[in-house]
Parts: sequence; structure tokens; C-alpha cells
Amino acid sequence: MTGEGFCIYNVIFGFVSNFIEVAQQINRLDGTITGGGLDYMLEIKDQFFVYASLQKITQNLKEMGKETNKFITQYEDFSFLWREDLEESF
Repeated sequence: MTGEGFCIYNVIFGFVSNFIEVAQQINRLDGTITGGGLDYMLEIKDQFFVYASLQKITQNLKEMGKETNKFITQYEDFSFLWREDLEESF
């Protein structure tokens, strides 16, 4: 499920990763006053709903992967149609 290439798993987690990168890239205006870091990662880490949402996304993707695999196995008998080269078969 986490393989290379363009798949829904990589697209979604790429989006989440990019969101978190923004929190690391934007400098705080009050970084020296608050005593925290110079980015917004402290706020991201403190937000429980961010981690809960990530967990929910992960769980949903795993469930979708299981259901997709069940669906694909229904058509395994016909896999020669997309695995074999038509010109070579004839």
C-alpha cells in the first residue's frame, strides 16, 4: 500500500506532509518572545485533533486497501486479460 508511484495513499500522505512542512517553513514573528522554536511545529504537535485525524485517515486507507484487495480477487481468474500481451498471446 505504501509503494512508490502515484497511488491514493501517497497522494493523501503527501498532502498531509506538505501541510506539516508549511508549519516548519514559516517563521514565527514571536519566536524569541515565546521561548519556543522559530516555527509553528509546537502548535501542530499540541493539536490532538491533527494526530487523531491522521490516525483516522490511516485507518480509512487501510480499510479501503482491504476492500480493494477483496474486490480484485473476484476477478483473479480473468487476470490474463491485463497481465498478458494480446499480440504475444495470439
